[in-house]
Amino acid sequence: MRCASFSSTDDGETWSAPGVAVRNSSNPGAGLLADVRDVRLKEYIDRYWIAIDDSTGTLYITSVQTWLTPGVTSPRIGPIVSSHDGGRTWSDSSLAAPVGSPHLGAAFGTVAVAYEDAGCSCVVFARSGDDGRTFVRRNLRFDTDASPQVVADPTREGRFAVMTLVGTRLQSRTTNDFGRTWSAPTVISQGGTATRFKPWISYSRGGVLGAGWRNGYPGGSYDFWAAASLDGGVTWQKARRLSTVRSLPQTPIWVGGDDTSDVQFGPDDTLYASWGDWRTGDLDIFWAGFPTR
Repeated sequence: MRCASFSSTDDGETWSAPGVAVRNSSNPGAGLLADVRDVRLKEYIDRYWIAIDDSTGTLYITSVQTWLTPGVTSPRIGPIVSSHDGGRTWSDSSLAAPVGSPHLGAAFGTVAVAYEDAGCSCVVFARSGDDGRTFVRRNLRFDTDASPQVVADPTREGRFAVMTLVGTRLQSRTTNDFGRTWSAPTVISQGGTATRFKPWISYSRGGVLGAGWRNGYPGGSYDFWAAASLDGGVTWQKARRLSTVRSLPQTPIWVGGDDTSDVQFGPDDTLYASWGDWRTGDLDIFWAGFPTR
């Protein structure tokens, strides 16, 4: 199985030929639609996340790779790969870490990822200034009940934010010195005892920090919320409910039927969010937003 990238320079009217970003290391000849239930495949690739360093034009992709043997799975974070030509060619990094759902942050020539490590019972913040050939790792004594996420501030070199989930609280911490020191945690999701799940975090090009998540309720229904911080995560605006009604998935085992939510910004620092929603009886993608300034 492979992860391929495509690029467009005309607003999506036409697309480039695919550039293979991540290959199945044990079966590099497997097709894009290879059946992951076939144990002969040995490894499949899931959850590819992409980050763009606007200051250098570098693209980064990471993924979770799962090694398959009969009755056993052994997942891990795969290497971070980078591209300097718009995704036509990619180079591998040295990173291989315990499983997580890795979320990349990249700015000013530095790419970073955060993940849980059972060996130290901690969150690891790993950063690289050479396209992933080498990493500086720091063990952070952050509590988290789910995979941490990291983003890079494109307006301030060395500033990164890490989001963690502790109980029903989504919280953020920031660093202004490439991870050497960190702020105290600030709660993003204010009020209520709903289950928070499938969160996402993002910086705008103007340095606004935004987060979105789903609130889960008894019976399996959920809705979508978002909040923004204008001071790099020191304080957060009051969270806003973006869903007009609660969604009740038809297949609760998949918690809504899709894997992730998303939060991004427009050029005027308007926060936009998208999520999977079952309100029509089918799984649809809904989106909404609000100005943060």
